[in-house]
Amino acid sequence: MKILDALCMVIACVSFPFGWNSDEFRKVCGPESNRFEVGLCSLRWAYPLAIIACIDGFILATLSFILATRHVRLQPEPQYQSREINNAYVTDVASIAGSRKSLNLQPVLLVAPPHIIF
Repeated sequence: MKILDALCMVIACVSFPFGWNSDEFRKVCGPESNRFEVGLCSLRWAYPLAIIACIDGFILATLSFILATRHVRLQPEPQYQSREINNAYVTDVASIAGSRKSLNLQPVLLVAPPHIIF
């Protein structure tokens, strides 16, 4: 699908100069303008950016095709101990982190620094 989009953009960029040969274009840009000569007019940023978009479209279509064909190897499921635990009451034996007594948590007292007024 993306390759079709990029191909349509290329067709549009290639067929755009063929319109420079029309009578309406010659009225605006002068009588010396023809199929690949813009005459008194000039190309601005839109046409080169459209060509860059065509190249970008083909690159992204190629990358999406490459990434879509790769197979990801899934990691094995982790093996957990299959014991039922009452979530309302968890003892030290059933604690996931081990014994809560061994965590050695010390109480912390936060005190604001004294305000010194001179």
